Amino acid sequence: MEALRSRLAMLSAAAGGLAIVVAALVLAGWTWDIDPLKRGLPGLVAVNPMTALSLALAGMSLWLLRARDAALGSATRRHRIARLAAVAVVVIGLLRLAAVVLGWDAGVDQWLFANRLGGDDPAFPNRMAPNTALNLVLLGLALLALDVTTRRGRRPSELLASVVFLVALLALVGYVYQVREFAGLANFIPMALPTARRVAQHAGPTCTPALHTR
Repeated sequence: MEALRSRLAMLSAAAGGLAIVVAALVLAGWTWDIDPLKRGLPGLVAVNPMTALSLALAGMSLWLLRARDAALGSATRRHRIARLAAVAVVVIGLLRLAAVVLGWDAGVDQWLFANRLGGDDPAFPNRMAPNTALNLVLLGLALLALDVTTRRGRRPSELLASVVFLVALLALVGYVYQVREFAGLANFIPMALPTARRVAQHAGPTCTPALHTR
């Protein structure tokens, strides 16, 4: 059993590392205007730069929480940094949701590459989708609660990550069957396909029960 937990922890850390790499490629796409890196396939919505940064932070958080390499520092230090990264993910998501729900727009999804977000249609700039923002909040909370177990033996992170997975899966189904309503709200930009894929892949290791035992 311990060998299985160790193997799953390694896979989880690898998933976090992969999220960092993919996010870095997206940001490189925005930096050097390489369209395939930003949107994956021609004609699809590009991943918002702040979404990419948030996924990188979430990936780093998961990687640090599950990595067992002593070269990365003490477990206490790793976990502290991981939780700070998770808090940042939650804050970014909440700021975007505040803009959508309350109309209080801090422009968090325009903090990076603001002059390039107009894209092909300046009237419909690249903003963070509301369902993406919701997923970031839930994913960040799941990471913060990754090692939390209630008195009844329940793990909140599993529920949170499961909801994240379902929201991302709904977006993926929307892209496959060309049902826009599944990928996002009618009056807002939809969740980008690479975002949906990466969030779904990130949610899996976060809600795997065996990973919660150190």
